[in-house]
Formats: sequence, structure tokens, C-alpha cells
Amino acid sequence: MLNLRVATTRRPEMLNLRVATTRRPEVDRHPPWRAAVNRALLSRLIDEISPQMADERIRRVSLSTDEALVLELTSEHPSFLVISFSRALPLIFLADACPSPSGTKSDRSSDLERELRGATIQSVAAAQDRTAAEFSLVRTHATGLETERTLVVELGARPGVVVRPTGRRRLSAAEGSGTSPQGTALDSADPVHVTSWSDSSKRTHVRLSDRRTDDAHAGDTRTFASVNEAAAYAFGAFFDAIGMDHRRTAVSRLVSRRLARKRRAIAKVEGEIADARKAEEYRMKGQLILARKGDIPRGARTVHLKDFDGSSTIEVEIDPSLPPTQNAENYFKRAKKAGRRSARAPARLGELEAEVEKLEDLGASIADASAEQLAALGKRFSAGGSAKPRGKTTPPRAHFRTYEVSGGWKILVGRSNKDNDVLTYRIANQNDLWFHAHQAAGSHVILRIPSGKARPDRRAILEAAAIAAFHSKAGRSSKVAVSYTEKRHVRKPRGAKPGLAVISREKVVMVRPWIPQT
Repeated sequence: MLNLRVATTRRPEMLNLRVATTRRPEVDRHPPWRAAVNRALLSRLIDEISPQMADERIRRVSLSTDEALVLELTSEHPSFLVISFSRALPLIFLADACPSPSGTKSDRSSDLERELRGATIQSVAAAQDRTAAEFSLVRTHATGLETERTLVVELGARPGVVVRPTGRRRLSAAEGSGTSPQGTALDSADPVHVTSWSDSSKRTHVRLSDRRTDDAHAGDTRTFASVNEAAAYAFGAFFDAIGMDHRRTAVSRLVSRRLARKRRAIAKVEGEIADARKAEEYRMKGQLILARKGDIPRGARTVHLKDFDGSSTIEVEIDPSLPPTQNAENYFKRAKKAGRRSARAPARLGELEAEVEKLEDLGASIADASAEQLAALGKRFSAGGSAKPRGKTTPPRAHFRTYEVSGGWKILVGRSNKDNDVLTYRIANQNDLWFHAHQAAGSHVILRIPSGKARPDRRAILEAAAIAAFHSKAGRSSKVAVSYTEKRHVRKPRGAKPGLAVISREKVVMVRPWIPQT
């Protein structure tokens, strides 16, 4: 299974979307897929699309659960920038019509939309040392403030999308459009071939190349005049198919793991049945130890005791550290336990064998299952096969309102009492500023202060206080008193309800309720 994660790092202005394998037992670890596009082709692609991207504004952002990000651009003829960060088919291309990949809109789409919507693309560049593209963005707010962001699209071993400030550049790129990496430059007139094939497990593979391959696994090859045309074709023809392949593989592995557990349970029950047959033997050995305890030498681990009829001897293993009576008691306990197993083991074995038969039939039907059936099976087996985590759990996910005030400072606002607790006690850093309407119910508000950055000025503090006033019960008043202090001076009383906080070293300012217009 792939884990799609949208995380705000310690740098609150950085939004990171990564596709990564988790360590849960239901993970579907991908085989070594061949890259759909290499660095040289990506550089050539950027040369193709950069003239059409300059000064384009991002009108709408949508993120599919099937790992496809679509940016609708404002132009005379509406165009769409499509980014596929599927590990099996990482691609980027421009399209005249909005593609419709399968899957519903991700609930994390709003996070990306908040970062990207309304931004203008200034330039596009290619990385020199890895398969990645960088989009320089500028966003102009209603207040006249301009903020710069960089959209980094990784299409290499770990495909993903990162939105970060432009202050730290990770890519070596020429001004304006991208340039081809040294030693891998391609003639822009060279055709691009899209080769597709299926492996032994019937999974679909796709590769873009400047050379036509005729090796054994090349099932089908089509030729295009441009990289963008080739990428658009590959996405339209194979994205959904590869997604289905991945879901089938993931569900198949879930079923296989469940089958393996049931078969191990069968082996254990069969062992219990075999052990149950020895109940009478254990009981007789215990009785022999009691009857012949005078014949047992001190420190012996194995003794040969005469049977009750005196015609034969029986080998009996004992614990030399225990007296004969205790060894006999242990044998009686084993006999009693084996007797209990003999009563329930056959019925349990029948149940397990029936479950195995159903799972085997289910595994055989996965090849023909629909997307809805695969989703239901994945949910069923993931929920039923995972153990509850022990120890410390990760913080619950919470969604916060975000604003930006004068100086580019980031503001986070809790939406509920539970969100307030998560924001204040798990997300905020000790040196962040904490705001709350004075003696009025309202949201917790955090002004993020990244490590090493100067303190916010008076204007930024007043604007943050105004946001706290707006998101409070006193938000309709003309003037509201707002308390603020460093997060280190905020604590939660033991046993207090969610959203309650006690602060010290507070300062109070009077502000008019207000929020920035973005």
C-alpha cells in the first residue's frame, strides 16, 4: 500500500506531499518499476512547455486519491498542468482538456489549493542531478503583499510534490526554462517512444524513451513527436490501468497474508489435536512417578520406570530441580490441558479449513474484481488484520485555518476544541506566540516563529490578535481584548476539558476583529 502524506514540517510554510511505503503489514512494496521518464526527457519536456507556462496563473487545484495533481491554468485557451506522482507512472505534461483519472478528490486537496491557487508561474527549470522540475511561483495578495513559493515536482525514486519558500534552492537550474543535464542532451527533433508491457504477474509497465526497444518484454511501442504528447498518451492510456494493477496487487497480498495466518493457525490446532491424543500417556506417567518415586535417582533428567504390570519399562522425562511429586503434578496438568483441547480442537479445525477455502476462492476472484470491490476488500482486510498500536500514539490529525499577516508570518487557527488542544500542545513550538480572546470563548491562534528568525513586529502581532478576536464569541464587537504570550507559558490543567488553557506572563491588546482577505 502507498501512503500519501501531506505534512507541515517544522518550517510551517513548507507543504510536503510524498508517496512512500509504510511498514504496516498490509504494505504493497513495489517491484523495481522502470522509470516512466528520465532526466534527459524531463529536461526536454520543460523546454517544450516552459514558453506556455510563463506568467500563467493557477486558477484551480485538484488532487485525486490516485496520486494525480491537476492545476488549471488561466489563459486564452484553458490548459491544465497534470502531475502524476504514482511510483509506477511518474509523469508531468500539459493538456488542453482536464483529464479524469479514477478516484475521488482527496481531502488534502484543500491544503495544496490554499498554497497554489492564485499564484502566477514565473519560470520552470529542470534539476541537474535528479529527475525533478521546479516551478517558481509568485502570489499577490489583496493587501499588495507578494509571497514567493516554489513548487518542486520529484519524478525519480521517490515521486512527490513539495511547496516551499524560494529562500532555499535545492535545484541547480538556468534562468527561465530548464536545460538538459550534461552528457544526456537530446535533439528536440528526436521522436519519443512509449513502450508498455506486462510482467509475469500481469502488471502493466510503461517507459518513455528516445530509442525504440525491441527486447522480449516490449509488448507495444508507439512513437510521438514531442515528450509532452508521449506523456499525455501514457497517462491517458495507462494511469488507471496501473492504478488497478497496484490495487489488485495490494489486495492480493492482504488476502495472502490472511491466508498464511489461517494456515499457521491450522498447523497449531493440528498440533493440539496430536497432543490431545497423549492425554492418557501424560496421566499414566504422572501416576508412575508417584508410584515409583523411590526408584528415581537424584538429579536425573530421564528415568526408566516399570509399568504397573511389571512386564515393561517406560521412559519418563523429569525436571531434576523439582521433587517427584511436583513432576507428577506437571504431568497431570498437561493431561488436563490436552483433554480440554481434544474437546474443542476438531470444531476449531473445521472452522479454519472453511475460512481457508473461502480465502482461496476470494484470492482467485481478485483478478476480475472491480475498483469498488477492490476498495471494499482493501478496507475489510486492512481493518481486520492490523493490531492496535501499543505505547505512545501519533497526534490525531487536525485541520487548521491558515492565514498570512504582514511580514509573511504564518498564522494557524484551531477549528474546534480538540483542534485547539492539538494545535497548542502538539503542533506549536515553545517560542511561537499564542493568542486568545480575553475572557471570551474562541479559537487558539498561533503565530509561527521558525527557529532563528527575528521576532515579529508590532503590526504582525496586532493582526494576529485581530484574527483571534474574529474567531471568538466576541467577534461581532467593535473592539475586543486579546491576550497573547509565548507558547511556553501556556499549560493545560490536569483533567481539563479540550480547549481549556491556563496562561502566564500575558499581554493584552485591544483590536478590531479582522481576517486577511486572500
